[in-house]
Amino acid sequence: MPSGTPQQRYLGQMTAKTAYTLAGGRVALTSLTTAHEKPIGMGGSINRQVAAEVQVIGTGADNATINFKLWAVHKSTPAGNAPATADLRLIASGTATLGTCTLASGDDLLRSGETASSVRIADTISLTQTDYGAALATAMGSPGVQVSSPADNTPAVILVPDLGDADPLIEFDLGTATGADAIVRTLN
Repeated sequence: MPSGTPQQRYLGQMTAKTAYTLAGGRVALTSLTTAHEKPIGMGGSINRQVAAEVQVIGTGADNATINFKLWAVHKSTPAGNAPATADLRLIASGTATLGTCTLASGDDLLRSGETASSVRIADTISLTQTDYGAALATAMGSPGVQVSSPADNTPAVILVPDLGDADPLIEFDLGTATGADAIVRTLN
C-alpha cells in the first residue's frame, strides 16, 4: 500500500481563471508560482515521491465543468544555484465534471468564505494524454496518467505517475463552474 503526504489544497483558494495562459517551452519558474498554477513538489532524488493523486474540486452547480491541462515542469539544475528556469511540457488535458459530493462540514480543506456544501468534488473526468505524455510514460516504465472516473457522485481521481526529474503542474480553465482548485497528495 503506498504511503504519502496528507491531502492538501493545490492552490489554497479557488481560481476563477477562464483561459489557458501557459505555453510549452522554456519558462521562468517565478511565472509558475502565481495564484493560478504552481508545480506539485514531488521532492528531490533521496525522498522523491513517485506519484501524485489529484481530485479536482470547484464551485458551481451539479454537472458544472472545469477544463484542465497537466504539465511536466523539468527544472534546470545550475551548479550551486537554485533553478530559475524550467522546460514546460504538456502531458495531458481533460475536463472534470462536478458531482453532488462535497467537502465535509468542518473539513480542514475549507478556506475562508467557503462552506462545505459549496465546494463540490468532480465525479467524472475525461482525459487525453499527449504524445509527449505517452512517450514519457514509456520511458519511465509507467502506464502514464490514469483516471478513476466513477460518474456516480463519488470522487474521481487522477493519478500522475513518476515524471522522472519533473514535477506535475495543473492549469485550470473554467468551463461552466465558478471556481476551480484541487486536492492533492504525493505518494511514495
